[in-house]
Amino acid sequence: DRLGAALSLRMGYSYAQGFKLFLEHIDSYDATQLKAAEASSLRTAETERAAAVRSAAEQARPQLGTPGNQLTQTATDLQVGLAGHVADAESSLKRTLAEIKGRITDNHDSAAGREETLTRAMMPLLAGKPRPPARAAPWKAALAERDTAMILQQYALIPSIESAIVARNLPEARRLAQQAASGVTANDAAPLVYLQMVTELVQPGATAPDFQARNLRAAERSWQFQLRQAQTLARRDRARGRALAEQQFEYFRKAPPAWPDLIAFYRDNGFVDQAKAMAQDCVWAQPSYRVACLESAKTESDRAVEKAASEREAKRLVDKWIKPR
Repeated sequence: DRLGAALSLRMGYSYAQGFKLFLEHIDSYDATQLKAAEASSLRTAETERAAAVRSAAEQARPQLGTPGNQLTQTATDLQVGLAGHVADAESSLKRTLAEIKGRITDNHDSAAGREETLTRAMMPLLAGKPRPPARAAPWKAALAERDTAMILQQYALIPSIESAIVARNLPEARRLAQQAASGVTANDAAPLVYLQMVTELVQPGATAPDFQARNLRAAERSWQFQLRQAQTLARRDRARGRALAEQQFEYFRKAPPAWPDLIAFYRDNGFVDQAKAMAQDCVWAQPSYRVACLESAKTESDRAVEKAASEREAKRLVDKWIKPR
């Protein structure tokens, strides 16, 4: 953070309206995501509690056949109530464990903490110095360039393409997609994704143009686009799909963010041993992506085993602390 702020100051950017504001936006986004996750967790807990109470009531129903048996009714009420309390305890425990896991696996401070620390470090550099004047000329010059104007115009077509697809107006969607993937953006990944999608919708099963080769000719090819092509190819020929994915991985110089993606590719296409081996290599070669790599290597079977183990541990703790001895 300090390096980025120092470089931006050397380039003449305002710290208060630049790096500081950027971190504040990240903090605001994180807070919104946290609230959404908490709301989702509470909804899940309510659903699980209702299911537990309903199950306990159904199991106890045969005992209520004896008319006037107040003792049976009371015992049943206690059983149903206990089921609700146990469900609440399990949900609370799951949230607590998730929070602990999040704190353990988080590899950086919060955006608010980063901003506070960085501001303290920047103050000596800013004290007593006038704020640099705004630099609008480079931005205006960029907007005036012919290629820039065309790029903005082409990318602005994407929402219209999506609307045409939703409305099942495929001829219009294809026309717009062909326009977006032309000129200076002819080989860009985003327009090509939409053109490929519409082409496949208009002519299912037909031999499509070689979009992968077009992106290779782009000034900056896209890792995600090339990986998508490898996934499509792997459905027909696993070996060729794998070769394409590995070739692009090498082209991008084994960039750290690409490691989890390639591991997931191996996992999804039957190369599970390769996925697990690469995940272990990632732990040492790319420690910042350790968690993402290990998660990408997990199969559905692995996740089921982990879930069962987590549920057993939660039940053990509930039995220990909640249920009567």
